[in-house]
Amino acid sequence: SSWFTVPSVLSGVTIGGINQAHTFDNDTQITIALVDDTTPLAMQDLVVTTPAGSTAPFGVTVIRLQINESDADTENVNSSDAFEFIEISTGVPNVNLQGYTVVLWNGNGDVSTRAMHLNVNTDANGLILLGNSSVVPAPAITFPNNTHQNGADAVAIHQADPSDYPNDTTLANGAKRIIDALVYDTADADDAGLLDGLLWLSPDPRRVQVDETGHVANMPKSIQRCNNGRRDGRKFLVDVPTPGATNTVTCP
Repeated sequence: SSWFTVPSVLSGVTIGGINQAHTFDNDTQITIALVDDTTPLAMQDLVVTTPAGSTAPFGVTVIRLQINESDADTENVNSSDAFEFIEISTGVPNVNLQGYTVVLWNGNGDVSTRAMHLNVNTDANGLILLGNSSVVPAPAITFPNNTHQNGADAVAIHQADPSDYPNDTTLANGAKRIIDALVYDTADADDAGLLDGLLWLSPDPRRVQVDETGHVANMPKSIQRCNNGRRDGRKFLVDVPTPGATNTVTCP
């Protein structure tokens, strides 16, 4: 973006006072491929520093875009899962996520089954709820019952348009610009294709498939984020669902 003229010699780039790894593209553009996770959220000042001094602060909104909760195996109504939901968190209220898409990936063939554009604003808790029409509170984005399939499957956030993910897109063609991903199951074997394509190659410790069934019997269950860390299956626990509300689980 042509925010200001960028000097060809940079001493550093900061957002919210935190140094950021960057690439000098040309005289009008720099690229920060990944904002440091220690950067404060919400509106922050971006400052470019050169040997001659610093630019005037430029305001940017910093979010932490993550999958916050997922419930695929829910109460049946007329033989269909009717309370499925996916919750996305940003840490910042009233932020629009145009340009990002949630993609559902099927472990049977490792192909996409649905792509949903996140072109809505986050709520007061910095959350966006996607789900069946029976979910309470009402989701900002709805999808039909039995859409969020029982595992082994996956859900991922991609910086892309939904049109990039027609049904049956393969991981080889679609596992791009991944912001976050959760590979999950309902007492199923690990899906190596989803783990390799959406998370990391073995033996990376973040390469963990999360089992939704691992909680108290005869109670509703969901997979909930217990700490920050994108594309990291260790950052989830199973507990009683909390759609539209802040999670209370804490990683051990």
